[in-house]
Amino acid sequence: MSGAQRPMLSTDRLKAFVDGVMAIVVTILVLGLDVPSMDFSAGETGHFLMELERQLHPYIGSFGLVAAYWVQHTVILHYAPYSDRYFIWLNILFLLPLTLLPFLTELRVDYPTDVLPAALYGGAQILCGLLLLAIWRYATGTRGFKSSNVDPSVVRSMSIRIALGPLLCLIGALVSLVEPRVGTLFFMMVPLLYVSHRKVDESWHAASEEAESD
Repeated sequence: MSGAQRPMLSTDRLKAFVDGVMAIVVTILVLGLDVPSMDFSAGETGHFLMELERQLHPYIGSFGLVAAYWVQHTVILHYAPYSDRYFIWLNILFLLPLTLLPFLTELRVDYPTDVLPAALYGGAQILCGLLLLAIWRYATGTRGFKSSNVDPSVVRSMSIRIALGPLLCLIGALVSLVEPRVGTLFFMMVPLLYVSHRKVDESWHAASEEAESD
């Protein structure tokens, strides 16, 4: 790769910016939990727990989605140590629907059976997943951001794994129109996609052994 073709921007500040935004999103999520106003002396403990569960269910789902996005974004930037202006803007665009997550989560809590909140929430998550896929495909495309030793099978496997996220979110949004709690379970399945990834983990192990042998 010639000097004219090689991207000249590091992803260090991009990583720091994305990390900061995601940390703020998680903080706002937990701050959005309200303490129900109850009279415990009047035996309203059961009602208190029901109100708390009504909030915690969507909160845990949203927290899991942010965690999943952070893990996958971290993996992407591991393979893409360089960037250009368009790659940076693509990452910023990914943060737009992500920052709406606290608002959309609270909307789901307040209107659990309404169509519009479920559609907006699901649409935002689908958009996050598709933009994450676009970031990965751009980074591993012909512009040469990816590390030179990335196996093409890793690129394909990552693409499929990321694409499954928006699909689960679409199913979750549709199911939420009928049964919100069951729909949330589909959103909560997205983080399970990134708990482990054999193809990626094996490539890291191989790269580590190769570095040690050198």
